[in-house]
Amino acid sequence: MRPAVRYCATPAGRVAYATAGSGPPLLIDTGWVTHLTGQLELFSFGAFIGRLAERFTLIRYDKPGCGLSDTDGADLSFDGQVAAALAVADAARADRFSLFGASQGGQVAAAIAARHPDRVGALAVYGTCASGADQAPAEVRDSARRCWPASSCRSPRRRRWWRSPGCNAPPRRPR
Repeated sequence: MRPAVRYCATPAGRVAYATAGSGPPLLIDTGWVTHLTGQLELFSFGAFIGRLAERFTLIRYDKPGCGLSDTDGADLSFDGQVAAALAVADAARADRFSLFGASQGGQVAAAIAARHPDRVGALAVYGTCASGADQAPAEVRDSARRCWPASSCRSPRRRRWWRSPGCNAPPRRPR
């Protein structure tokens, strides 16, 4: 299943998205790092998406800064991610939709449901927490922000996903 990728302008930058299936719209946010085509090759993710597409019109997208979406100048803030998700729903002509959020995508999905209850028919979250800030000490969070792009690109498989400028740089050494 190779998705037909489209692009839409969002307040957070140009975002790649794809729709599949038939039925009521289901906006899917699978977390921090996304890739519309690459994710379908992972473990059982393609089968999971295939089964959902039997019952829903799936709206999947690459977060700003990830996968096929723009990386330069993308707004990676939480509010930027919420705005991008809503812009994707608008581009897919989904005035009202259900939400599925996994990992960090659960936080985005919950924020959309809380801020826009008139647009959300149902919310399902998986493997998420209320706030990532309370999950690790500040020095761990700072280290992750500093090192993530370079460390995520060590493997050639991941390099296809994360197209940040740091992907071609050698991994950073701790100071």
